Amino acid sequence: MQLNWREQAPGWPPALQQLMTETGSFTEALIARLGPITVRPLLQHWQTVRGEEASALGFNAPQPCYVREVVLCRDELAVIFARTVIPARSLLGPNRELTQLGGRALGALLFAGDGVRETLQYRSLDGRELLARRLLQLQLPWQRGIPARRSRFLLRGAPLLVHEVALPALARLL
Repeated sequence: MQLNWREQAPGWPPALQQLMTETGSFTEALIARLGPITVRPLLQHWQTVRGEEASALGFNAPQPCYVREVVLCRDELAVIFARTVIPARSLLGPNRELTQLGGRALGALLFAGDGVRETLQYRSLDGRELLARRLLQLQLPWQRGIPARRSRFLLRGAPLLVHEVALPALARLL
């Protein structure tokens, strides 16, 4: 199923809109607004990526990818869920370090000079999306209309896809 991601953010509350449309490092923007943030890895493994994620990465067929899911927390409160999808071919050479991030933010690598954002798209999740299903499976807070964004990056010329979902607690802290 192809979902409708847009280049313009929906009409979210102003503080949330400003954060979700940040074009620089999302983690740095979050720290600037909330203070220290910790990255808590939830899942880091290989899986075959299909459908919408494969299409966003330019695949015509399912492909093996390294998937990393984390929550960004302020004082142990989960405020952002992030899902990164990295094609196997993107993990050659120095990009292998992407599988060793642990509790470090991905943005530190992407915005250190070797990463280029190709796209930035938005949507309010309605429950049909893989991201919404993942939130439910991981027992993270979910509500209809939850803000999400996705970016396709090139790191040293290799593609990867990053999703960021604003969990309900974030709006209360902004």
